Amino acid sequence: MLLIKKIIKRVIFGIYWDNKKKREIILNNYKIIGNASNHPDYETLAKEALVSYSDYIYEVLVLVLNKKSFNINFFNLERLDEALSLKRGVIVNTAHIGNWDAGSLFEHRGIKLKVVANLDFPFAGHLIKLIRSRIGFDVIPAKGGLREIISSLKKNQILCMLSDIASNHPSEYINFLNHKIPFPKAAFQIASSRQCPILPVFIIRKQPFSFDCYIEEYIKPKKDYKATMQEWVNYFEKYVKTYPQQWYIFLPMEIKNG
Repeated sequence: MLLIKKIIKRVIFGIYWDNKKKREIILNNYKIIGNASNHPDYETLAKEALVSYSDYIYEVLVLVLNKKSFNINFFNLERLDEALSLKRGVIVNTAHIGNWDAGSLFEHRGIKLKVVANLDFPFAGHLIKLIRSRIGFDVIPAKGGLREIISSLKKNQILCMLSDIASNHPSEYINFLNHKIPFPKAAFQIASSRQCPILPVFIIRKQPFSFDCYIEEYIKPKKDYKATMQEWVNYFEKYVKTYPQQWYIFLPMEIKNG
């Protein structure tokens, strides 16, 4: 398995670092992150993020084969119960940081999660659904899945959504890392229309196969979804500044100043 881990790392660096255009995008992103998180050596930061991402890919492979290899510590799990007590369903909002797929380990606490995923890509979409189903998630397609999303919330179930990378998604510019950066708005619009709580959850790698799952206080439903977005982004920013190597942002970050 160590050989597989090395191969994954080499492939990730081949895709994102050896390609000059992609490397420049990544360096620009981690310069922004580094400036905001007191990590001035943004090239080293970018390389550490690529290593962390290759670890994530390897961990997902191991999750498929043997979940017993993993350990996860839950902090403030009672906040999930508090959100569920509203009887409006719960949107667990997370990001491409640490290992979000380790959230499947919630099932060890008797908690079943549904994930909303982009399955539009012909091969990758099938693979994503297969892997996430195999590790214990129920998968709802982002495109064409609105009816199932609403039905799940009406049943007071838990939906997981990723809300940090805006590429090809309807978005809003939000204050983040001393800039205005676009974030996907779908989860927040759904929460606003359904008046269901947003629960910020971030799963951070502490060491190989061992994670801390941080559950923040739920964000009360608001009619103004942009205010909810900013509140969630404020939580997210805290984790990016603390664990900048574990945020995997390899697509261009569009910045709007002023």
